Amino acid sequence: MPKATTGRIAYKYHDDGIIIGEPAEGAEISARDTAQLVSAAESRFGGPFGLIANRVNSYSVDFESYRIVDQTPNLKALAVVIYRESAHPVASAEAHYLRSTPFAVFDDLDAAIDWVRKQVTDD
Repeated sequence: MPKATTGRIAYKYHDDGIIIGEPAEGAEISARDTAQLVSAAESRFGGPFGLIANRVNSYSVDFESYRIVDQTPNLKALAVVIYRESAHPVASAEAHYLRSTPFAVFDDLDAAIDWVRKQVTDD
């Protein structure tokens, strides 16, 4: 599983179209970061892919990122993995910013991978 790190975000690319992103503590994920990730994923996979935000750290996301996600036809699913129950309401609220991209919140990375894999392959 290849890895890429921008210094603020570590990405793990699975061969089956899954990307796991792990932002550093306190990172600010901009719309530009999201656009670059989408572009890299489309180049790498050339078809459907899914994204998992593995929230082992606390970070912020520019809400414009959700518009980019929602307007990317090959991005078939977005999952968020949380490790603190207090993070659940915030993660769940993110679904309101997505109109067409399937979104789910998990407390287990393996369950998130299974769900995203199904969304990517069921197209």
